[in-house]
Amino acid sequence: MTFYTNWDRVRAATGISGYNYCMEKLAQGNSSFSSVDMIADIDAFKIGMALRFGANIADEVERVFGSGGQYARRYQRLFINRFGNSNATCHAAAKEALIGDLGELMYIGREKLIYSGVNKHSISLPESELNSFVSGFSALLQRRADAEPQ
Repeated sequence: MTFYTNWDRVRAATGISGYNYCMEKLAQGNSSFSSVDMIADIDAFKIGMALRFGANIADEVERVFGSGGQYARRYQRLFINRFGNSNATCHAAAKEALIGDLGELMYIGREKLIYSGVNKHSISLPESELNSFVSGFSALLQRRADAEPQ
């Protein structure tokens, strides 16, 4: 959400599309949401889902980070397990996170992370601009997944 807010601020000043902003800045070293941030979120999602279904945390941490761990294909695993290996599903999930009715916790997160920024009307962007950002987000994840070893 903070990355989205940063794009919204930059977009207002420069007119950069959401797609291009994601391709240039998302999960990059010079970004408000760096590669390290993205990897931490992916790993936390993987471990959290395993724990939700009864995994032991020590075993799961070893499975993800240990010798021969799943870290080498983390983007692939996220794209397959979270989005069914579907760019359209990834797009829909990202859009839902920004504008969907996902309950109180997401509402509070949006209030703190999006609406506290410079541009308080962020989510009222035209549909085409919101879709541009979400398309860039999902395309970048797909590109990273495709670049990992099989």
